[in-house]
Amino acid sequence: MLEGLLAPLRVVLQRSLADWLIVVATWLVIVCATTLLAIGVLYGDAVALSGLRQTLAAESTSATSIDVQMRVEPDELAAVDAVVTRQSRRILGWTDGELARTMRSGTYGLDGAVDGASEADLAVFAAADRLEQHATIVQGSWPASGADPLEVAVSTATAAALGLELDDDLSLASRAGEDRVVDLRIVGTWEPNEPDERYWLGDQLELTGVSEGASFTLHGPLTVTADDLVGRVVTGDLDVTWRTLPQFENLALEDVRWMRSDAASLERRIRAELGDGVFFDVATDLPRVLGAVDRSLLVSRSGVLLLTIQFAVVAAYALVLVAGLLAEQRRIETALLRSRGASAGHVAWMGFLEGLLLVVPASLAAPWIALGVLRLFDAVGPLAAAGVNIEPRVDGVALIVAGIAGLACLIGLVVPAFASGRGLAAVRQTLVRQGTRTLAQRLGIDLALVVLAGIGLLQLRQYGAPLTATVRGSVGLDPLLVAAPAIGLLAGAILALRVVPLLAELAERLLGGRSGLVAPLGARQLARRPLRYTRSALLLMLAAALGTFAATYTTTWTRSQAEQAAYGSGGDLRIEVASFPDLPLWAFRDAYEGIEGVDRAMPVMVDRFDVSGARRANCSRSTAQASSRLSTCARTCSAGPASLDLQGYLNRTWMVSSRFRSRASLSAC
Repeated sequence: MLEGLLAPLRVVLQRSLADWLIVVATWLVIVCATTLLAIGVLYGDAVALSGLRQTLAAESTSATSIDVQMRVEPDELAAVDAVVTRQSRRILGWTDGELARTMRSGTYGLDGAVDGASEADLAVFAAADRLEQHATIVQGSWPASGADPLEVAVSTATAAALGLELDDDLSLASRAGEDRVVDLRIVGTWEPNEPDERYWLGDQLELTGVSEGASFTLHGPLTVTADDLVGRVVTGDLDVTWRTLPQFENLALEDVRWMRSDAASLERRIRAELGDGVFFDVATDLPRVLGAVDRSLLVSRSGVLLLTIQFAVVAAYALVLVAGLLAEQRRIETALLRSRGASAGHVAWMGFLEGLLLVVPASLAAPWIALGVLRLFDAVGPLAAAGVNIEPRVDGVALIVAGIAGLACLIGLVVPAFASGRGLAAVRQTLVRQGTRTLAQRLGIDLALVVLAGIGLLQLRQYGAPLTATVRGSVGLDPLLVAAPAIGLLAGAILALRVVPLLAELAERLLGGRSGLVAPLGARQLARRPLRYTRSALLLMLAAALGTFAATYTTTWTRSQAEQAAYGSGGDLRIEVASFPDLPLWAFRDAYEGIEGVDRAMPVMVDRFDVSGARRANCSRSTAQASSRLSTCARTCSAGPASLDLQGYLNRTWMVSSRFRSRASLSAC
């Protein structure tokens, strides 16, 4: 049976060699079609991944880490640590990374033990996980458990501030909890390997050895082992901090939303296990950061998807065109095969075998060709000029997309071959008089596409972007809005097939009474056999329309990015004032302008106001409300009358949500 199925393979190879020119053209179209779709997937993922990493790297360490702080009784430490560690590692499961636990004791007095220390000078003992990996011993060694007296290591900053040296013996009395005196010996000094490392989270006490309070000065930490801290030092509750430090280089695009969900629910999960009677604090901005990143990824991917779908439309029609040409080239040959006893199934099987010979190599090569093209663009193309470094890689999604594209190409080759498997008489009748309407026209599909494109364009005008918000407030892609430009492109091109024959008939009538034969005969031929000429014109129209759309989209996107950058910066340097500054607000302007190199300082307030569903007529009302709100800031910043210069930065480009920003420059402050 297998031999019977493969017997037509020799015939397929022979006729492919005979028609090698059109077969090669068909293969090139298949390669271009599958490569274009693979490039869309690889490019979208690579740019989104590059943007993800740059955004997370630009955020502060405190914003992208998670701190769980809790006061724990020593006998409950093991149970609490197991719960917090398990729930925190659930977040690290998306990226890997590090979970560092730091435990600190209550305060101990330094007066009487250190020269020059007063009652306001206090010290704390601490034990930190994996401190040896992030700090280096400068002198001595790390402390060991159970030694008598208690072995302690201090940072070089702490040793310098307190005047401590190796092998110094101290006796410190506790100031919190039960009374206790601890005898200790300095056995080592250490310093951080990289003070800017995420492990330290900018902790002032650990990096500088001193933390100034309102009525006291804290020194330390005096580093001991965890066993000594719990068993010999602590006189009350432990101050325990679990630092979750994700390794974002390993974060995949599809895991952003899940990691955000796990980070946002961390406090709820810990409370569910420990009970409502336990008081703790979870400090992180990671859900907010990942939420913004998720929306940015959605926006960037939607832009790539819009163009990819339109490329797919052009590629599909190009394939249909060459498949039709290939079928017409072999129409007589196919009719002769039918007259010799071949069935329509035999003809379709031969078309299937030939399609496999063309599609399989193209589908296998397409992802790697796309990878090479993107790497070339990254090195010498527009991406290199823009300073965007991407790392495209062939993954399962790219292979699946290339496979689906190849399957679609295979169907596009088999269907015309099967349709052409008619008898010799039918072929002769077709040659005498070709059809004047396509299948889409006969079924009215072109008119249905026009209606669907109109609905999509109306929806785009209403929402402004293919991203829409659900009733729950989440933002997602609307399939109709994403496909609307491609549907409009296809509908307009197919509708032109109805118009061109009518125009040809009109031209035939107008040119019929004039001298000469070329123009009237050409118009008559086009009117009688429009499909022979309009298919190539249709492909040209699709390509030209896609190029126009791409150029317009690029210009709009570039302008949008420039306006967002100008709005986001506002000046060469932007400084955020503390919630409770030492200086009054009116004094900041003179203070900043007194700094060398500063030409002008201006207070700026950024506010958000909701104009969801607002039309152009009442946008001024929303702006007036924001102006009234910002006037309060003007009166606060200035001792005298303030001149409020409201610059309405109502973004001209469509945003993900219907929220605008307004910026006020208070020139009198």
